Amino acid sequence: MLFNHPTALDQNAVLHWRDLCANGLSVQRYASHASTLEYLAPSSFLLGVLPAGTTRRGIDAHFDACIAEVDLSAIFTLIAAAEARIRLDARTRAQKTANSLAKRLALLQSHAAHDWEVPLYEGGIIDAWKDYAATLKTMRQQDRDRILTGIGGLKDALRVRHWLAHGRYWTLKKNLASYPPAAVARTIGTLYNALNEIAALGRLSPFI
Repeated sequence: MLFNHPTALDQNAVLHWRDLCANGLSVQRYASHASTLEYLAPSSFLLGVLPAGTTRRGIDAHFDACIAEVDLSAIFTLIAAAEARIRLDARTRAQKTANSLAKRLALLQSHAAHDWEVPLYEGGIIDAWKDYAATLKTMRQQDRDRILTGIGGLKDALRVRHWLAHGRYWTLKKNLASYPPAAVARTIGTLYNALNEIAALGRLSPFI
């Protein structure tokens, strides 16, 4: 499997996979247009989806929808891996209660039967990091503001992850175009960098 190890997942690897899939779909789009011009049926695996006689507009609509699904798969993989990485890091830190962040994480986990029941925000793991950052007197205010903004960026993207994981049965408040895979990858990278900055300033072990 390509993306089995969240702590070692490179966001760019997911983006490259997304581009590979999108390029393959573009080849099939071109072939479908060519078949239409020659009044031929499309490839066998598209029969029933794009029957003979499908217009160019219909072909484009179908492949646009296919690429959108690939984008959603990439987004889901990126966010799910980030969530797993954050939770694995929290589990490791909670075993060493030598600092206030570790103690807070241990307390959160003691109140939950399973790791996944500990929230990320709303008083959960990410908020524990934010509160710890507020105690670092050596951190300049402009750095604090930047880091806290970076930490909070994932919260909005998590709405897409929940929407996908639970079957898309409600309407998202923001259009999906607001969450391109590359932007989600940048948001996650910014979060990781922010957590590592906090860890460095607090002389903690690096974020895994």
